[in-house]
Formats: sequence, structure tokens, C-alpha cells
Amino acid sequence: MTTVARIYRPHHVKEHVMAGGKLISCSESVGCMTADAVTFGAVRLTQETFRALSSEPHPDPASPGLNIPQVLAVLRGLRIVGMVDNTGDAWGALFARLNQDRRVILQVENAELHDCSSSRTGHMILLQAYRAGRGILANNPLCDAAHWYKPSVIRHAAEVFADATGVPGAGLRFAVTRQIPRVAVNL
Repeated sequence: MTTVARIYRPHHVKEHVMAGGKLISCSESVGCMTADAVTFGAVRLTQETFRALSSEPHPDPASPGLNIPQVLAVLRGLRIVGMVDNTGDAWGALFARLNQDRRVILQVENAELHDCSSSRTGHMILLQAYRAGRGILANNPLCDAAHWYKPSVIRHAAEVFADATGVPGAGLRFAVTRQIPRVAVNL
């Protein structure tokens, strides 16, 4: 028997419209997936619960999504620690942290991902891992499952959003989790 170490992959949470016609935004979906990833599945929330725990339980029509500080505040309220807002740091810092088995909450310009939606809007995704030859494994709440992306696509989408929202220099809008141990799997 061979044992290998793999990253724990959180349950993919897709955006949807609630019964009352309100859209559940990407930030609630990413917050739920982050809680799942950091706790190895011990904390699984619905997007509605995540939103209700936030400082903005009823979405602002002008800006329906939660921002990174709001997402981190909900996670801290759930006693999920070790989350750091790295907004303003450049791509090299993000990439280094991703390679330390940390998950990354990243804000991007959605249309630049060229995947599940072409809408031009700010968007939040969860980066899980980088593998040479495969790319970056990321959860986009508009898609049905996690996908492998070219790092250049993720970087460009993040830079376009950061530029549009006034992050100085080459900085991006992202937060990272604590280092998450890999899970041993017997093959």
C-alpha cells in the first residue's frame, strides 16, 4: 500500500438565487468554501447563514457582495483563525503563499477568467493549489466545480480588478489562510 499526501478539497459552493429572488453573491460562496477547507469539512455553512453572520446581512443593492474584511470577520466570528488580509501585496507574495499550502481568497475581474460567465463585474474566487504543468486549482462560484487555470489568467484578472478599484502599484486584493496540512491518503 502506498500513502500520499493530498490537499483537502472543500465542497464546491455555487452561486444561486434564493427563494425570494435575491442573488447569493460570490463572497458568501467563497467564505463557505474557505471555512470548509480550513476545518477539513468540520464547518460547512450555507451561503444564507454566512451572509446572516456578516456585518451586512441584507445586501446593499449598489454593492451586493461582501468585501475581504467582511468575509474575514465572519470567519473570525466562527473561531477560524490565521486569516490575513494581504491586500496591497503583489502577485509574487500571493504565489509564494499559495505554494505554502495556504488557500487564497482573491478578488478578480470576472470576465477576464474566460470560463463560466462573461459578465464584467468584480468577483471573488478561492485558490486552492498550484501544480507545475497543471496551473492553479481554483473555485469560481459561477462554475459547477473547481477548475485548473493558467497562472497568467488568474494574475491578469486580479490585476485588472485591483487597478479598477484603486489598489496602488502592482498590489492585488487577496487574503490567505493559515498553512493547511495535507491529508494522508492510502492508495
